[in-house]
Order: sequence, then C-alpha cells, then structure tokens
Amino acid sequence: MRILVVEDNDRFGRLVVEHLSEADYIVDLVGTVEEFYSINSYMSFDLYIIDLGLPDGDGIKLIQRLRQNNNCTPILIATARARLDEKIRGLDAGADDYLVKPFNHRELLARIRALLRRKPTIQSELFTTPSLSFNMITGDLSCGDMNLQLRRGERRLLTLLIQHSGNTVTRELIESRLKNFQENCSSNSIDKMVSRLRKALAAAKSDLQLKTIRGVGYILEETRQ
Repeated sequence: MRILVVEDNDRFGRLVVEHLSEADYIVDLVGTVEEFYSINSYMSFDLYIIDLGLPDGDGIKLIQRLRQNNNCTPILIATARARLDEKIRGLDAGADDYLVKPFNHRELLARIRALLRRKPTIQSELFTTPSLSFNMITGDLSCGDMNLQLRRGERRLLTLLIQHSGNTVTRELIESRLKNFQENCSSNSIDKMVSRLRKALAAAKSDLQLKTIRGVGYILEETRQ
C-alpha cells in the first residue's frame, strides 16, 4: 500500500513517514500543493494524508478539486485545526476522516487501516492458494502450519506480484513501486529481494513459483500439483 503525506512541517512529516514505514507502508512526503500535483500526475496512491495549512494553497480546496475530478482515493485530514466547524468543513469537502494534531501514531495507523478496508478498489486483502495464505494489509504469510518471516521489501514485492498475478511485472515497475520518495531502490537490492522471496517460497514448499522473464522482469505463477 502506498500513502502520500502532504505536510509542510518537515520534522512532523518525516516522523509520520517513519511510523508508517515501520508499519510496512510505502510512503511519499510532499510539502506543497504544487508538489502534490506533480507526484500525483505519474504515481498512484492508496491513501492521502493531507494537512490543511499548506504554504501555497488551502488543503480544503485541494480535497474539493480531487473529488470534483472523480478521484475516490481515501483522504485523511491531519491538522492542528480542532474547531468543530473546521472538522465539518473538511468532511463536507470530501475527506473520509479527520485527525487533530498532536495524535498518537497508533491511532493514526488504526484510522488508516479502517480507511483502506473501506477502499472500493480493494476486493480482498487476503490472497490464498491451496497451500499458502498472505494478508496484503498486515503482511502475515503462512504456508500450511508454517509462518513465513519475510523482510519488509519481500512482503512489498510479494504484494505487487500478487496484484499482477499471472502477468509479467517489469523491473521498472518494481523499482517505482518499492522505492520511497527519499530513497532509491537499486537494481542490486531488487535482485536480493527476488532471491530471498524465491528461496522462502521454495523452502516452505508453497505452490507459488517466482519466474524470471529475462530482460523484462518477473512473473508469479501457481504451480499445479
């Protein structure tokens, strides 16, 4: 799951990014409306977290414009504005939830989980085969009676491959989806993630096979017993 945080307080924004990254979300951080439109023009997100007081525009107007353009991505307002009329104005503008600063990061994560569960584009958070079960929200992976321990990168990679199950996923797509806005995802790191994920699936004797399509990318296929 990829989240865009729109927050002009760099220190606070990076703290939010840290908490969300630890919870296994891919997070991008921008500080202005202009930067929001720039990154949103070439990258898709599962959730927006938007502050209302931005240096080059009003967060309410940003939300209204998104909804007017039929953008249905869940929106969580995170702001210091605590007045009731501000909350009503934000929700009426099209936000799905409203959180007043300062807040506990555990409440933030709970609200994010609730919004993502309601997201209409998510048909199911649970991917299953005859031998394997993977929760794409929590990252829990089991094969038979075995619980598999994957690193954050492998869990993100597996989620991406499942979302494109049966189709080739290019290295370019993997790189763009797995890297954070501030952190590069190198070709070498992708190779290591693929290798570790492939070994984990094989060691657990799962019915999933991760194949390399030389010069293109990878494909996840279910093997027939």
